[in-house]
Amino acid sequence: MKKINIGIPNRSSFIHISGIIQCISAGLIEKSEYHPAKLFYSNEKANIYLLRNDQLCNQLLDKKLDYVYTGDDYAYEIFANNIKKLLSVDIFKTKVCILYLGKLHKRVNIYTKFPNIANKYLELWKIKYNKIIKISGSCETYCFLNKDSATIDTVCTGGTKNVNKLISGRCSQQFSTGWYGCNHNKSLIDSLAENNRAIIKSLKQLYKDELLNRDNKINKSIIKFMRNAKSRARC
Repeated sequence: MKKINIGIPNRSSFIHISGIIQCISAGLIEKSEYHPAKLFYSNEKANIYLLRNDQLCNQLLDKKLDYVYTGDDYAYEIFANNIKKLLSVDIFKTKVCILYLGKLHKRVNIYTKFPNIANKYLELWKIKYNKIIKISGSCETYCFLNKDSATIDTVCTGGTKNVNKLISGRCSQQFSTGWYGCNHNKSLIDSLAENNRAIIKSLKQLYKDELLNRDNKINKSIIKFMRNAKSRARC
């Protein structure tokens, strides 16, 4: 029997945690084998590859992977409705927003990871712009780097937007996460769905706790480091 090739996000996002927990619960990864830096798992059921979200989607399109777990924003951007969403995983919600500093100028340059999504919503919102420029990340920083620029990016809690005093002019409908594939392996999807009902509540709480505590933990670590640095400087 041919093994299934599955892709889930790497360790750079919370979706990675969600994907790993789902695979462990469905018996696709042994809990004892997990390590945050590990990029590949294999057993008699499946090969599991860890990649960035955009890479996952492209590998599915190239038929190197059979199923991927990714964000709906990336799926919408890359699949263009050509790949079916087989299972929704409603853990958290994001929105695609246009962000800018001060005032949104006419004929603005738009920096984004999602040019197809940007094009759709700019037309829908009837916002005039000069051109859409695709970048790989840190979209919000371009509002500071380039005068008369804006970004279209996903917003979850609004923490980055608020701290940097960015204005969100318009926002899209909500996006979540899910499993995508060209074929429907009923036993795999049923296994994931059955286990997901038991773990989604816990995942939501974990996500909430991470969001609430992350900034405080980082700030405390920085303050502690700075205090130690001052002490060393005095010595």
